[in-house]
Formats: sequence, structure tokens, C-alpha cells
Amino acid sequence: MRTLPLKQLLAQIAVLVGTRWQDLLADEASRWTDALNLRIESAWQAFHWPELRVIEQRYFYDGLWKAGSYAAGKIKYHAPTQKYWQAAVATSATPGANDDWTELAEPLYRIVPWDQDDQPPLGDLYSVHAEDPRPHRSARELAFDLNGDGARILPPHHQPLSAWVQYRQVCPRFAGEPYQDGQESAPGEIYYYAPAGECYLCLVPTTSVPADSVPFGTEGGDIIGDESGNWFATDIAHWQRQPIPAFLQRALARGIYADLLRGDGLEDEANDAEQLYQQALQQQMKRIVHQNNQLPEMRVFPGRRPRQPSRCRLTA
Repeated sequence: MRTLPLKQLLAQIAVLVGTRWQDLLADEASRWTDALNLRIESAWQAFHWPELRVIEQRYFYDGLWKAGSYAAGKIKYHAPTQKYWQAAVATSATPGANDDWTELAEPLYRIVPWDQDDQPPLGDLYSVHAEDPRPHRSARELAFDLNGDGARILPPHHQPLSAWVQYRQVCPRFAGEPYQDGQESAPGEIYYYAPAGECYLCLVPTTSVPADSVPFGTEGGDIIGDESGNWFATDIAHWQRQPIPAFLQRALARGIYADLLRGDGLEDEANDAEQLYQQALQQQMKRIVHQNNQLPEMRVFPGRRPRQPSRCRLTA
């Protein structure tokens, strides 16, 4: 997905409001943050945007085994044996090497979890396949149902060792407060990191900064730059940058502007901005359907919605 820096969206909103984006942060933080969250979720769900669609292989239960330490009860797929194993005790041993792991016998309860180790969370599901549907247009589609754990493959269907899921990415959130260097951050917390001009979601407990300044041309990881030539690499082991799709920039700016106007009691001006928001969305939809010749008709199985952060303050 092509993204743009958060501060670039802020700058466009500030032009419409008639102020600097730094002042917008200081004076209208909670208002535009709330508006951004509402507008981006609305736009995210408005269409089957191809850039938000992901196709990837997922193993069942707790995913693919890799060398490391696991808590008792974890269920992992071990590729060399092509079997699923459950940890009987806390262990760092290889499945099958000793009694630390117990082999799971068929039939298995095959489920792709909403959240899985070392994988992004699943959003709204489009389909589940036994093979990669990208090179194989006739890839066998698997029947499934959804529950609180994830997508359960329905018997007596073909029972593969893994599944290929096609889903929409989870919508990002921008409810956070300014990050302070050296602070202790907990999973689920979102902060605005001023040097990078971005919001970051904390993944694991950490005191590390969300992103480090890097030289131009640095490759690998999640690296972003701005018009001033500053480049930042996300600490992906501890943080996740909250992305803004570049193709939604124009629509989001006008939608947020409409909400700010409405909050000031300027209904007529807000209605005009609302029309521009709808027009911008429609233009993007038509571009995809007509110029790219991509069909929007797809079944959607709504995913689990993320828990909302409790803090919604964001200042420079």
C-alpha cells in the first residue's frame, strides 16, 4: 500500500482551515483526531480498495514453529515433520525431539486466528483457499465460519495443513498522546512521534523510540521520508506505524474539514465540504473500476473490530 506521512495530511487540512499544521496539532488535537478516526474507518469500509487487500499464507492455531521459547499449551506447525504439535511444558526444544511436545492427531480443529504470533491481525475476510489464489485462479476455496477465535475451516472439507487467506487490512487508529523519549510504553498504546510526524502503535513493552533517523537511501523495513529530506525507520520489533493510504488523502482532508466546520456550527459550509468528500471517494472508486479494470464485487465477512484506545490526546 502506498502511504503518505501523517503530517502531510495535517498540512492539507491546515490549508483548508487557514492555519499551520503545527498550530492545528496544538489547538485542535482532539477534534481532528476524532474526525480522522471516524473518516478513515468510513472510507476504509466504503469500497473494496485493492491496495488494502492482502493475500497470504496462514498456518492454523499459533502459526509456524521457529526456533525459540514457547509457553505450555502453544500449538505450532513444524514444517520438517509436516505436523502440528502442542507444547506440554514451557520449552525451547524442537517438536519431536523429546517429550516437551505432543503431536496432534487428525481430525484437527482447523482455525485461522484473528491474531497470530508474528503476523498482522486479520481484518474483514474475503475468502479462504487451500492454495495460493494468485497464480492459481482455480484455487480451491474453503468453506469457513467466523467465531471469537477466528475463521474455522468447516468439515468435511478438504483439510489442508495451511490456508491462504484474502482479507482487508485492519483500519489504523490515530488516538494517542505525544511520545516522550525514554518512556515505558505498553502494547496497544498509540503515540504521536514528533520527529517523524507519525503515529505509532506499541506492539510489546518497550522503552525504545518508535523510529530512528536514517540516511537517505537506506533499504529494508518500514522507512518513510518527508519533503525536507528526513528519513525514519520504524522499530518494527516494538512498534507499528499507523499508515494513511495515499489514495485517500484528498477525501480524508475534506471529510475532516467538514467535521471541523460542523463542530463550529457552520452547517452550510460543512455540507459543501461533505459533498467534496463524497465526490473524492467516488472519483477514486471510478478510477479503480474503469482505469484499472478491477471489479469491486466481493463477498465480505466482517472481522473483529479492534479495542479502542482509552486516550485521545495528541499535541505537538
